Amino acid sequence: MRRVLSMLLVLLACTTGTRAQCVIYGCKATGAWGTGYNEAKIVTMKECEAFALDKCKTSGGTDCKLLSQSKKIGWWAVIATRRASSPAIFDIAEAKPTKEAAEAEARRLYKAHGGTNPMVKVTSWQVFGNHN
Repeated sequence: MRRVLSMLLVLLACTTGTRAQCVIYGCKATGAWGTGYNEAKIVTMKECEAFALDKCKTSGGTDCKLLSQSKKIGWWAVIATRRASSPAIFDIAEAKPTKEAAEAEARRLYKAHGGTNPMVKVTSWQVFGNHN
């Protein structure tokens, strides 16, 4: 019993040291968006925010606003759509267990918001935890 308890404590210590970061900025005027997550040596939430904001702006965003910010591990997906003379719509699936689940959730949200294009582009990525 003591051995099992020791193993559980070690596992708990490992998981509490795991952090994930994901930030998404989007511009409803242009449909541009950017994401920053613990990739390419980005390890803090502030770094993720700055990276996502910069990506949104360099993609053509003129009024980039925070759309999502989380510390959840898993697969993420975004659909960004624009209709004539209306603001862009962003459908975001956060921290799903698989790529397929994230993309399916983004498509479900897109349909719920009136989206009708079955070939709409879905962008997905995986967010890992950092061990500090």
